[in-house]
Amino acid sequence: GRKAAASIHAFLRGLPAAPEPLSVVLQPLPQYTRVPDYEGVPRQRPPVLPIDRRIGIAEIEQCFPEETARLEGSRCLRCWVNTVFREDPELGTECILCGACADVCPERCIEFVPVSEVEADPALREAALAEYGEAAAILFEGGGAAGTVLVKDETVCIRCGLCAERCPAGTITMEQFILEEPSHERR
Repeated sequence: GRKAAASIHAFLRGLPAAPEPLSVVLQPLPQYTRVPDYEGVPRQRPPVLPIDRRIGIAEIEQCFPEETARLEGSRCLRCWVNTVFREDPELGTECILCGACADVCPERCIEFVPVSEVEADPALREAALAEYGEAAAILFEGGGAAGTVLVKDETVCIRCGLCAERCPAGTITMEQFILEEPSHERR
């Protein structure tokens, strides 16, 4: 109701509708697992009404039986769940560059690349310098600096969680992103 009222108010005054602010909440998923071979489950076709029973505006596609619906639902890639790489020296979760995450990845979307082969666009460079300060400056301004960078292709990741499960240092975790709308309590 509040959204509708705000939208109507903006429309009548000739103003653009102001979007409600949303906040992103990260929620760790320590026991995240997937059903084996979930990415190999074929698409389930819904049952349909036989042609001789289609009269007027009858609904042609019928509901899935529960078992088939659950099978189809298991195909979901869970786009709201992602791998998060977080190093914390106090917790001892610094990446040890063991390569276990890259070895276990079924889609080969994790790679270890020498720093000397990495070219960063200016925006990424500035963000890294702001976040990591001197450590990033050494990488970007070191001129052929020695070191390794972990690169992950998010467009290929199937969110299986095997990298997080395999990481011996606990650097990689699975976390879900939840959008929360502000609560409007009555006064």
